[in-house]
Parts: sequence; C-alpha cells; structure tokens
Amino acid sequence: MVPAKHMLKNISRLLFFFLIISTFFIYGIRPSSATTKGVKKPMPNASSPAFNPSLKLIARTPNAYRFISQHDTAHPKVYCGPAVLAMFFSPLFPELVTGTPVTYVETFARHLDTSPRSGTSMLQVLEALDYLNTQDALAQEWTAVWYQGIHKVPAHYYHNRKHQAQWASLNADILTALNSGGLVMAHLGWYVEETKQKRFLRKGGHYVLVTAVYESPEVKGHYYVELMDPLDTVDAFQSRTPRYRLDLRSVPEEKRAFKVVDPDKQFRSRQVGTGLFQPTPPPGKVGEVMTFLEGFVVLTKNPSNTI
Repeated sequence: MVPAKHMLKNISRLLFFFLIISTFFIYGIRPSSATTKGVKKPMPNASSPAFNPSLKLIARTPNAYRFISQHDTAHPKVYCGPAVLAMFFSPLFPELVTGTPVTYVETFARHLDTSPRSGTSMLQVLEALDYLNTQDALAQEWTAVWYQGIHKVPAHYYHNRKHQAQWASLNADILTALNSGGLVMAHLGWYVEETKQKRFLRKGGHYVLVTAVYESPEVKGHYYVELMDPLDTVDAFQSRTPRYRLDLRSVPEEKRAFKVVDPDKQFRSRQVGTGLFQPTPPPGKVGEVMTFLEGFVVLTKNPSNTI
C-alpha cells in the first residue's frame, strides 16, 4: 500500500505538470526555430583547461540532470538562466525535456520574466525560485533560497552577513547543498583586463549548473568546478571527457588591487581581492576574455526528500 505522504506528493507533482501544460495552451507557446546569430557555438572538440587527474573530489550532486542547450531555445542569446533551471528540474519532468524542450524551457523563462534582450537578473532568478517553491509539486522539497555574491539583491537573500555583497567562495555551505542534491547555480562574469586603468571591465554574464567541485592536490584554494553549460551544443556536451570544468584560482597578488567594473552597474565597483577567476577563455569566447565567479544561487534541499 502506498503511504499517504508519497501519494500526495505524486498528486502534487501531477498538478504542477498540469500547470506547465496549461501554460503552453494559455499563452499559445509553440516550438520555434532558434536563431544563433551573434552567438558562438563551441565546436564539439572545444578545448577546456588542463587539469590534474589526481584531483580531490569534495562535492558532487546525486542528481542525474538532462542537458539542454540554450542554442536550441527560442532566444539562444539570453536563455542561459531558464535553461539552467530547466536542467535542474529535469528529473521531475523527463517527458517534457525529451518531447518538447523548447516549450519546457519557455515555461521557466516566463516564471523568470527573462527579457529577450537583456536576459535574466539575479533578483529575477531568486524571486522565481521563491515562487516555484510555493507550487504543490515542489512544496516541502526545499528549505531555503539564498545567494552569495557581489550583485545587488535584497538583504534577506544573503546566506549570512559575512557573505553579503562579497565575492562567492566555495565554502562548506555551498558544498553541503551540492552534496545533498540542492541547486547550486553559478553566476559567471566575463571580463577583459585593462592594464593601464588597472581594472577588469565586465563584458557580460552567464549562468551555469554546478554538478561537482574538485580541489587541486598541490595548491590550496585552487578549484575545478564541473558544470553543465547551456552555451554548449548537445554534441559539444556529449563529446567532453571528462565534463567541462572551470579552472578557478586566486588572482595574482600584483593584480588584486585592480578594480572590477560593470558598465550596467549591477554591483558596486570593487577591488578584485579574493575573487576567483579562470585565466583561460571559456569555449566560444575570444582569447582576452577571463571568467570570474561572481556568485552562487542556492536552493537548499530538504534532507528528507529526494528529487
């Protein structure tokens, strides 16, 4: 006999599934051809940072996510946020991921209120997760939605005062959330170095889904973050062995006084200081671009539930 708790949980998930399908019909969403004009697709054999095979695994999600490329969505330039959330929730809706991935991602884009021009802000991501956590299918799955990073968000989203408006770090709370099956969504910034001005100028940002974290056996504070990057094509993602990993380390001592500047003023200009960055360009980006880890969005998993 099925316990009442599990029966209610299954009914709730069916109701949420019904809500998603209803959204498709109410808004008249139809699969559309994604345009990739202005968006560079990585080649299937795109290079990734070299890494030591003896890396120490310190956190890994137990969830089996389905990969979704933003190149296959309605707005490939800006749909990294919706694609990441769609991948994270994919174990709950495998039929939608396989059958109608464009409309499935579009549902999350509507919850996020993603702009076809400017994408999704950090606050939009946090507010959408708050909303999703109230839906019947997801209620009691999660205990908290929180943020650690440099972008401007209401104070109650910061995990604690120590992390308020500070650079993201791979601390124990992030690793625990990942190990327990919670959402760990990394917010990356792309920068170019302007040496004469002693600054790093932001040239855009990107969301990725974190799946594992490794630490270098030689250098403390040198991490390799394994991720599912919606900027990959399906072929590029499937061809990577091992999966793509960000090679994150501290900024060299002589450049820690440089400032990071965002022309869009999404955060206050600040010194690089303890920020973590990858000195080599990510796949699909030109050589002078460097990736900085700006923040984490975390949806803490309730230990009594599994996705």
